[in-house]
Amino acid sequence: MINLAEFGTGSPKPLPDEFRPVAKYIPAMDCLIYLREDVSYRAIRLDQYRTVLLHPQEDRPVGVKLKGTRFVVEKARAVLKSVGIDTNQFKLITLWEMALTDEGDEAVAEADAERRRQYAQRAKALVESDDVPVASAELPLVA
Repeated sequence: MINLAEFGTGSPKPLPDEFRPVAKYIPAMDCLIYLREDVSYRAIRLDQYRTVLLHPQEDRPVGVKLKGTRFVVEKARAVLKSVGIDTNQFKLITLWEMALTDEGDEAVAEADAERRRQYAQRAKALVESDDVPVASAELPLVA
């Protein structure tokens, strides 16, 4: 495909020689599309995030589309960060599964609960090791 700015310059970018399956992020649409085969496709939407791309004549998937990719990636980062993994690279299957809205929300909630549990343990260790007395003047009077 010729970029409009290149049109008429006599030096268009050459097209790739062969098709290679690749996951491509489209920022303007905030979606990630993966195609395994160089064919047109039919789209079957599974939920608000996930769409299966089917072969035009056969009932088999040739790719997927993941909408709301920024949100899904942030969910995945939150989950992984809670267990001590900081990454900017994900496998497509990780994002596909994270996009399962209910399960993704559940995973984020579990990760947040684990993070809070870890902070509570660290705070308990701090309070135990410092053995700080609390003066009676610091405590409110209870009627």
